[in-house]
Amino acid sequence: MKKKKTQKYSIPFNGLKEGKHDFTFEVDQAFFENFPFSDIENADVTVNVEFEKKSNLFNIVFDINGVLHLYCDRCNDSLDINIQGKERLIAKFDHENYSESTDDIIIISSSDNDLDLSNSIYEFISLLKPSKLEHKNMEDCNQDVIKKLNEISVSNDSSDEVDPRWAALEKLKTKK
Repeated sequence: MKKKKTQKYSIPFNGLKEGKHDFTFEVDQAFFENFPFSDIENADVTVNVEFEKKSNLFNIVFDINGVLHLYCDRCNDSLDINIQGKERLIAKFDHENYSESTDDIIIISSSDNDLDLSNSIYEFISLLKPSKLEHKNMEDCNQDVIKKLNEISVSNDSSDEVDPRWAALEKLKTKK
C-alpha cells in the first residue's frame, strides 16, 4: 500500500556515520490516518529501530511493542490486543533496479537522503495483528449482543426437509 511520505517516520541517513544507530518511533491514531484502507484505526505502539549503516546498504531491525485498539469480531465491543515482535529489513542502493524490492529487501535510489519507514512499520504491525479478534472469554463480550446473536442464529436441528443432494452427502460423512 503506497502512501505519502511522512518525515516523522523517516531516518535521515545522509549525515550518519557508518555503524549502529538507534531510533524510536511512536505509532498512534495519527499514524493510521495516513493509511485510509487500514483496518487498524488506533494504537499505542513503540517501534525501536536499530539502524546499521554500511557503505552500500542498511541493516534495519524493528522491535515492536504495544497495544492495538480494535473491535471484537463477535460482539463489536472495544478490544485491546497486545502485540510484540521483531522484524528485519535490508535497504540497498541501486539506480537501475529501483522497483525490484522484495519483502525483506528494499531498493532505494542513490539520490535519496532519508529512508521513510512508515510503510514497513505499517506492514509489520498489520502482520502482528491476530486474524481472529475476539475477547479471550465469551463472558467478556457484550452479553446483550451475544444474547441477540443466539436468538437469530440458525439451528442445526431444523425440522425442515433436507435437500436430497445434501442428504446423500451426509451419508458419506457418517459412513466410516
